[in-house]
Parts: sequence; C-alpha cells; structure tokens
Amino acid sequence: MSGIIYILTGPVRHGKTTHLFHWTTVADRSIGGFLCPDLGGKRMLYDVFNRRYHPFEVRASYRGETVRVGRFCFSQAGFDLAHVMIDEAIRKKTDWIVLDEIGLLESKNLGFASCLEKVLRLQKSHAYLGDLLLVIRLSCFQDIISQFGIEMYHRLTVDHLLRSPSEWKSV
Repeated sequence: MSGIIYILTGPVRHGKTTHLFHWTTVADRSIGGFLCPDLGGKRMLYDVFNRRYHPFEVRASYRGETVRVGRFCFSQAGFDLAHVMIDEAIRKKTDWIVLDEIGLLESKNLGFASCLEKVLRLQKSHAYLGDLLLVIRLSCFQDIISQFGIEMYHRLTVDHLLRSPSEWKSV
C-alpha cells in the first residue's frame, strides 16, 4: 500500500517549521528529509534523519553557485545536499519524508522541485511506501498542486502537529 501525502500550509512566519521541527523530535517513527529553519536571521538546511544543520542562506558576496528568490540568496550546494537527504531517506525506508518548504522557486521548476518530483514519483510507483509531509507556501498552494499533479492529500495546519499522525487521517 502506498503512503499518504500530507500538506502543511499556513501564513508566512506562522510557526510551520518550528512546530514541524518539534514534531520530528518527538515522533515515534523514522523520519527523513529536510527543514529550512531560520536561525539567527539566516535560513539553514536541517537534515531531519541525522539531526544536523547545514548552511543554506548565504550573502550576496558568496563565491559559490547561488540561487536567488526575492531578497534571499541560497547556496546551490544546499539544494544539492537536500537531494542527498531525500536519497538517504528513501534508501533507509523511513516512515516519513518531510520537504520544507515548497514555494515560488519550485513553481518555476527550481529549488527543491526535483526532490518533490522524485518523492512523488517513487511514492506513486510504490518504490517508496512511507508518508510524505510537504510544507507548501500558501501563496503557491494551488499552482504547486496542479503543476506536480498532487491529487490525493490531507491538508494540515500547525495545530495538527500537536496531535498524533493517526488523528490526521480524519482531516
């Protein structure tokens, strides 16, 4: 049986990543994937499975390859590392894969778009049997759902993260 897709949405700076981070630390299941928390005013890439932070948001003067969106500048190395995190979660057959966050870049087939395509494809083909938890920016929600062909999903708010995932299916 294929896993379930859960989509967490809500207003910007409304605690989605903070609540999700807490949920990943207390969950009784194996979880892989990544979060993009804001630490000290900079976005970091958090490896959920290994519980490690990696630099992600960089200064405009950064010498490596970058990806820009609005006022933000991210290292391409961070996006590449996200692929490694997804591959590890698939290889280790985690119960969950989390992608935080899908938004404007992904609507342009940039950023984490290829990570999202991969997990959706593998879940649909039953090569990955776990559940997916996608954080999708509210302003891009309908575009992302349509663009990536996400038909069956349960929509969540941060309040759901305070309950057991077994209760989410009734959402």
